[in-house]
Amino acid sequence: MKLSSRNQGGAGRASASVATRYRCPDASWRGTSGVLTRFAGPLCRPKTGVPKSQRVKKWLGWVLLALAVLLAWEGYRNSRTDPATEALALSSACPPSVCITMTDRPTLVRTDVIRRQYQFVSSEGPVTVTCRRRLYFSGGWQCTSQLGPLE
Repeated sequence: MKLSSRNQGGAGRASASVATRYRCPDASWRGTSGVLTRFAGPLCRPKTGVPKSQRVKKWLGWVLLALAVLLAWEGYRNSRTDPATEALALSSACPPSVCITMTDRPTLVRTDVIRRQYQFVSSEGPVTVTCRRRLYFSGGWQCTSQLGPLE
């Protein structure tokens, strides 16, 4: 009479644990052309995905790229001339009690990523108006004026 592995005692359990130690939990047997072959299911395959540190670096790279594109766009917007900023610069070119601006349009305009500079002709001579945003790339424009040509 043949005994099952449960009835064999310690020896049967040891051999069963050795046999199952190397088996995948979802392994099954499949016949191909009359030969039984064992294949591993998805849980038994080695992890071939990208490690977590690589994924973090990838996402960090995308975030930095998006930030760089956003800063470039805001810098581009700051460097363009705007009629509203030009009107603000004209109003702050010189106080009405001190001088009178001779032209409604600036004679010289320079813009960069952070500021816009306008030169107006006034009764006191050339006036340079520098307009900057309250924050570097956002917020309202603030203008300051000084006598002298645009340098």
